[in-house]
Amino acid sequence: NKGIFYLCFCYIISIILSIFTIKISLNNNILKKKGLLFAFSLINLGLPGNFITNLLSIINIIVLIFSKRKNPEDYPSKEDREIPIIEYAKSTKKEIILAIVLILLYFSLYLLPLNALNLSFAVTLTIVIIYYLVTFLSVIIVYRKKLIEDFKLLKNNYKAYFYYLVKKYILIFIPALFINFIIISFITKTINVNQTTINNLSKLIAFPLVVIYAPIVEELIFRESLRKIIHNKVLFIIVSAIIFGLLHTVHEQGLVNTLVCAIPYMVIGGGLAYTYTNTNNITNTIALHFTQNALIMILQILFL
Repeated sequence: NKGIFYLCFCYIISIILSIFTIKISLNNNILKKKGLLFAFSLINLGLPGNFITNLLSIINIIVLIFSKRKNPEDYPSKEDREIPIIEYAKSTKKEIILAIVLILLYFSLYLLPLNALNLSFAVTLTIVIIYYLVTFLSVIIVYRKKLIEDFKLLKNNYKAYFYYLVKKYILIFIPALFINFIIISFITKTINVNQTTINNLSKLIAFPLVVIYAPIVEELIFRESLRKIIHNKVLFIIVSAIIFGLLHTVHEQGLVNTLVCAIPYMVIGGGLAYTYTNTNNITNTIALHFTQNALIMILQILFL
């Protein structure tokens, strides 16, 4: 029963938020974490629950509204929110060549006319599986040092990156979701082919592809590899947005549909590219991409 799964999911979220709220209160950080507690209470209030949990959320919100910060120690520390600055370094010839090879490898499946070759389903499936494995392993091997260094930086400065990424998530994915809603409701009247394909896939296949493969491989291709080739910041953001958008709508019927449906993906691609140019930390965009795709898959499992 999808309703039971949905309620269990909501209760788990509510319990997690309540645990964090209690922990913050016991540590006497209510005023310092006022904004975070306010967000937790609003989310809890919006989740399906009983009268007691809703009443507690309302009380929390009222208390937080009337709580005033007076002392310096009551305010959040600005030092905890400063993102480490990584200097951008131009790529060597070897890095550019490797980036081009990885991009060509990524697009090789799109260039291979599998439908025209009249191959059996088993052979086609084998080719596709090999493609995904080779692409995934290739980008990991080539950028392993970069991934390790950036992840350590993210881990050691998780507070600063957390606040930064939450803001970026809101600024990137909320507008893209709104634009996509308008396109589906008033222009195309249907869900784009890319999303339909994901919906029709078995969840055992779709989940690792969407949640693990896509965030890592697409960010290392469309952000890391492209940045190695395109040194100009503005040009990189534009190219990354356009290619990322069109890739997700390449199978749409007609040029107009392809371009229109690509708009929300372009917003996402451009936003992620902009985030990467600001931090030069690829694990940031991987984290954002992973979060969005994971949320989509969880909602699909619960409701579809």
